[in-house]
Amino acid sequence: MRRSWLLLSVVLAVLQAPLQLAGLAHAKPPAANQSAKAKANVQGKAKSAPAKPCYAKPVQLLRVRGAVVEPRELSLTMCNGAPNPAALDSLSVLGRPRDVERPLLPEIRAYRARPLPIAKNGAKLKITAKNFHKYRDPMFVTEKVMRVQPGLLLRLQKVAKRYPGKVIEIISGYRPDARDTSRHHHGFALDMRVAGVTREKLRDYLRTFEETGVGYYPNSFFVHMDVRDTKGYWVDRSGPGEAADYGPWPVPTKQDNNRARDAVLKGALADLAGLGLPPVVVHRSTDRRTAMAGSAVPSRAAPPTKDQVGDRDQEEQDDMRTDEVAKVREEARRALDEL
Repeated sequence: MRRSWLLLSVVLAVLQAPLQLAGLAHAKPPAANQSAKAKANVQGKAKSAPAKPCYAKPVQLLRVRGAVVEPRELSLTMCNGAPNPAALDSLSVLGRPRDVERPLLPEIRAYRARPLPIAKNGAKLKITAKNFHKYRDPMFVTEKVMRVQPGLLLRLQKVAKRYPGKVIEIISGYRPDARDTSRHHHGFALDMRVAGVTREKLRDYLRTFEETGVGYYPNSFFVHMDVRDTKGYWVDRSGPGEAADYGPWPVPTKQDNNRARDAVLKGALADLAGLGLPPVVVHRSTDRRTAMAGSAVPSRAAPPTKDQVGDRDQEEQDDMRTDEVAKVREEARRALDEL
């Protein structure tokens, strides 16, 4: 009986062996299972991670201060055309006042660490000469470097796209000593030039921008660009260090002035001829008090007749025409005086 039991155990073992081998064939090794789980976890993290920001093509910028050259390469905007906040401080440093040294990163971080001028109750504190060094102004990078208007980033990026590979040199930006009405005083303006591009071409391209002021300086070496609500353009014929001299360019000659004067006279004569008026007659109305001076008891005036009403209407029309003629002649006279 013992031998029968052993024989039965052997037979059962032989019958179960193929089933175990089949199970091992279909089962995955432990390492494979772990790698699959790890891969799934990585994919899950990739889906939940925020997308990397997309920046526009970097722009080559330059600032020259005497013998010191400060080159920078900045992506001024995002791919969607919005200003790049990370580039704002760097551009502001390039556009700092000419007599201010380039601030180092520790100085910038120390200024950022200052508290805002806000009291505990939420009221805004007034910045004075005594507490100026205690607080920070959000409009400034450091005490002497003002943040430029973000709209300048957009305009510079457009200039770089129009002239690819060209270096844009920043001549001037924030100027605290400029007059209060100047946009340089508030960080809204830049004076610049583009290497290999004439000032006339740069001027003409900037004038296509909306909400942009453009200043052309034919006797200097830069073009002015600022951010404003409407378009603006002017010509300053002064040279470096000279007082402003606004006017047309090129300066008109005597022949140009004569031609302009003749054109104004011709237009004025055409306007007069188009009115079809007889010689100008000035009608003087009689003062009612003067007419009544010789009468102690004024009598009631009789109602005007139809002919009198018609004459009065005609006089009023003549007066209106006379005023119109005088207005045209006055405009012509002023135009001649301006020439």
